[in-house]
Amino acid sequence: MNTKFLYTIVALTLVFSACKSDPYETFGQDFEITKDTLTARQMDDLFDEIEIGDTALVTFSSKIDAVCQKKGCWMEVDLDEGYVARVTFLDYGFFVPLNAGGSEAIIYGKAFWKADSAAEKRHYAEDAGEEYVEEELDEDEDYAPHVIALGVKIKK
Repeated sequence: MNTKFLYTIVALTLVFSACKSDPYETFGQDFEITKDTLTARQMDDLFDEIEIGDTALVTFSSKIDAVCQKKGCWMEVDLDEGYVARVTFLDYGFFVPLNAGGSEAIIYGKAFWKADSAAEKRHYAEDAGEEYVEEELDEDEDYAPHVIALGVKIKK
C-alpha cells in the first residue's frame, strides 16, 4: 500500500472524528443526553412537586452559578427566578473545574430537599471564599434544593 495514501486515510479519519467530537467534558459517570433532559425551569417545577424525604432521579441542564473554589467539590446551579440548587458529587468521587462558573452543564443525579446545618453552611461559605455569619436555623425554612450528581457534563 502506498504510504502517501495511508497518511491521507489517517488524516481524513482524524478530521472526521474531530468533527464528531463531544461538545461536553464529562465528570463522574457518563450518561446520555436525551430529549427528556429537563430545563432549569422544569427542575424548579419538579422541586415544587418533590416532598421532603423524597428523591427523584433526574437529568437536567442549567447554568453553573458557583463552584467550590478550594477543590471543585460542589457547585450551585440556576433553577428559575433566582432559585439555585446545591450540587454535590456522589461520595466525592469526582470534582469539577474551579473555573466552571458561568458554564452550561447537564447534571445526572438524585434531586431532593435538604436543610444544611450551620457547619455545612460555614463550610460552603469558606469554600466559596466568603464569610459565614451565624444565623438561627429554622428547619422549616432552611430546606433547599439539592442534587447528588452521579455525572456532570460541562460545555467546552
